Amino acid sequence: FGQAANVDAAHHLVKTIMPLVWDRVPTIQCVLAGRAMPASVLALAGPRIVVMPDVDDMAKVYATARLTAAPLRFGAGLKGKVVESLAAGIPCVCSPIAAEGLDLPPPLQSRVRATPEALADQIVALHTSQAENHAAADAGIAFVTARFSEAALDAALRAAIGPVLRQV
Repeated sequence: FGQAANVDAAHHLVKTIMPLVWDRVPTIQCVLAGRAMPASVLALAGPRIVVMPDVDDMAKVYATARLTAAPLRFGAGLKGKVVESLAAGIPCVCSPIAAEGLDLPPPLQSRVRATPEALADQIVALHTSQAENHAAADAGIAFVTARFSEAALDAALRAAIGPVLRQV
């Protein structure tokens, strides 16, 4: 939460998106977890909103999560939070800003939505449909393995420096 974009996303999620989710499935719990959580995010805690400040190991959060949400409205570059969630086998509903630079395959592109209503639709779908959740989780793991694994990094580095080494 050290970046303004993450603070804004937490407020947007709780104040705009989750009420749309709760209109359909009032039992869904929203968990806000991370480090350097400012007072404005801590203040979002409530009956359906669990706030977990100073979380160093997201694996504990992922162990009980059905999905994550990254409704970023501004920011730039690859979002590690999205890749980390997918690598853990947790589907991520995200805004176009959160998906920026990822070149997601079609099964994951369907989880990228621009409006609060469409983001809420995806949260409800992944929360209520085990089949959709598992398919998105499998697609996320396959995507991360193909693009961000040690083998993928090794192949990319070889492709990038191989021509240089052949010239030496």
